[in-house]
Amino acid sequence: MKYIVFLLGIIFLAGCCATRPEDSIVPPQLLEIYQLPTVPASIYKTDFTIEADMMIKEDGSVGGVKLLTQSGSPQWDSLAVLALAKWHFSPAMLAGKAIRTLIRRKIILKFAEPEYMNLAEILCPKKSIADSVYEALKKGEDFGSLAKKCSISPSKNTYGMLGQVNLQRYTLKMQENLLKLEPGEFTMPIEYGNNYIIFKRLHDLNVH
Repeated sequence: MKYIVFLLGIIFLAGCCATRPEDSIVPPQLLEIYQLPTVPASIYKTDFTIEADMMIKEDGSVGGVKLLTQSGSPQWDSLAVLALAKWHFSPAMLAGKAIRTLIRRKIILKFAEPEYMNLAEILCPKKSIADSVYEALKKGEDFGSLAKKCSISPSKNTYGMLGQVNLQRYTLKMQENLLKLEPGEFTMPIEYGNNYIIFKRLHDLNVH
C-alpha cells in the first residue's frame, strides 16, 4: 500500500547559518514546494517528520540538500533529496544584496488529496507596482493584459496563465488566500519573497 505525500506543515528548525553577522541577515522565505515521493507502507507513520540542511543560493534555488533523518528506506531518502532540491525560496538578504545561506528545516509531513485550481498570476518587483496593478484590476482592466505588461514572471508570455495548479505546492498561508477565491476573483497583492504577487482564479482554461 502506498500513500501520496503532500506537505501541509513546514516549520523552521533553525535560523540562517552564515559567516556574516546573523542579526543583519533577512532569512530566506519558502515560496514553492515540490512534491515528495510516494511513501511505501513499510515506512509509513502518522508522525512522519524529516530534517534537512539546505543551501539556498543567491537566486533562491536550492544548491544542495543533506538529509539529517533516515526514513528507513534508502531509496525513498534519495528521492526525497531530489525533490527538496527543487524547492524554491526567496534568497537571504544582507544589506540589500542576495547571499548564499545554509538553513536547517524540520519538515512535518501530512497526507491529503491534491487540490487543483486553474490560476493566473502577476508577479511584481515592488509593492507600489502591485498596488497599481490591483487598482487597475478593480477598475476592470484585463488581467492577462496587465500580466503581459507588468509581470516579471515567465508566465507573462502566456498572459499570466499557470493552468491547473496543485495548491499544495504553496505554503499554508498562500493556500488560505487561494481557497477564498471564487472563479473570476483575484487576490490582493501578497508578499512573495522579495516580490509581490496577485493571483486570479480562472474559469476553465481561459483568462476572463
